[in-house]
Amino acid sequence: MKQAIRDQREHEILAAALAELNVKEATQISMASLAARTGLTRTAIYQYFASVDDIFAELVINDMADLVNTLEENVAQFDEPLERVRAWVHSSLEHLSSGEHAVIRRLSEINLANEKRGIVRALHGQFMDSLVASVNDMNLENSQTICAHIAAVVNSAANRVDLGFDFAYEAQAAESFVMHAIQKN
Repeated sequence: MKQAIRDQREHEILAAALAELNVKEATQISMASLAARTGLTRTAIYQYFASVDDIFAELVINDMADLVNTLEENVAQFDEPLERVRAWVHSSLEHLSSGEHAVIRRLSEINLANEKRGIVRALHGQFMDSLVASVNDMNLENSQTICAHIAAVVNSAANRVDLGFDFAYEAQAAESFVMHAIQKN
């Protein structure tokens, strides 16, 4: 039972931090503001997280883990490597262009502790794994370059969605561009 309470409190603190990030810059968030939002004391929050930066790091790690899990599920639905790539492009773009991820992306630009940055790097590698495996299954030359270009297309499309461009259009354009480029190889 104690672990369930701990998990619930951590979830409440992380949710409060995310809510604060929707209305404030990261530099304006403190343990005191999180305490006010959660109803916990600052001392209680310190029992779960050593600092606001640790809370931010946990939000980034959780977001990356969610993305990795979603990609693995969505890509695994297809046997054909080209369809797995299409699913990777669409699922990645859907996640990266969500409003919540935009907040998380800003957090990942701050200085995370080295141990947390290492976890984020490992998760980023896992993020790319299903794309790399799918491209490798096509036996294309320069598969690493192709994967880097596909990731850049998805990132560019997500940035355009962030600027207000239509998600459906950007997703279709990104998928078409990637499919055409792969078929030309």
